[in-house]
Amino acid sequence: MKYVLGLDQGRTKTIAAIADLDGTILSVGGAGGGHHYLTGMEHAAGQMKSAASAALGRIGGMQGDIAAIGGGLAGADLPHDCQALKKGVEKAFSCPAVVVNDCIIALRAETSERSSLIICAGTGLNVGVWAPDGSQDVLGYYIDELWHG
Repeated sequence: MKYVLGLDQGRTKTIAAIADLDGTILSVGGAGGGHHYLTGMEHAAGQMKSAASAALGRIGGMQGDIAAIGGGLAGADLPHDCQALKKGVEKAFSCPAVVVNDCIIALRAETSERSSLIICAGTGLNVGVWAPDGSQDVLGYYIDELWHG
């Protein structure tokens, strides 16, 4: 059976959700955090794989069963960050991936309304913005570390 993997990775934890191709969540697993700038891509991807393995193990699945990945990942602040993380995730899992900032998935989970924003105050501080034209952006990169968690 083929599955879709959803990833939410921050500096202190990684959560993986396994869903069937219709979007029904079948299992969830967790692991430690990662941030490709702070801990390196190999460590961040390793935590993603650990969380995914925990979720897959609960349903008898294997990594090769993952057809596609959607990830909201810490450090995906600018387009080149998203591209680097996409490459790292695709290399680790050998399947296509879409990567956005972890604050964007929190925003999209909270509302379907455009013209909205969310403040994510975890280990780091970030603001996710959804503009009326449909564009999405994050502002944490511009917030002084003094104001972070």
